[in-house]
Amino acid sequence: MAAVLVSVANQQENSFVLTLEESQAYQAAKAGAEWGIFRIRSAAPAAATCPAAVNNLGLVNGMTVTLRCQQVLDGNAEPNMGKIFKLTVTACNQPVSGLCPGAAVEASYVERQVVLLTETEDIAP
Repeated sequence: MAAVLVSVANQQENSFVLTLEESQAYQAAKAGAEWGIFRIRSAAPAAATCPAAVNNLGLVNGMTVTLRCQQVLDGNAEPNMGKIFKLTVTACNQPVSGLCPGAAVEASYVERQVVLLTETEDIAP
């Protein structure tokens, strides 16, 4: 009976740790998204570009954060519209070659992803 209680306690502790890491990964991905938006929007609208196609943002909350950026609409495509960028930010605890997503082969692997669109201000004259 005591062995069963110890086993249940260990499972609950592991579940708690995994839930905590999932929360940290989500917060790290959100922070990476905010960084990406800042980098794009800090330039003049006509000069706004992706920081790079793939960015390794390093560790945030103990998670590796990778930002992928793609310009999906040129500001001149529609009147009164700025450039539109798609940001995909992935945070994980077991990166592959320093980037997320990782291989997800271990039960302790944690990954969270935030995908968003951001628009620069209108660049039309």
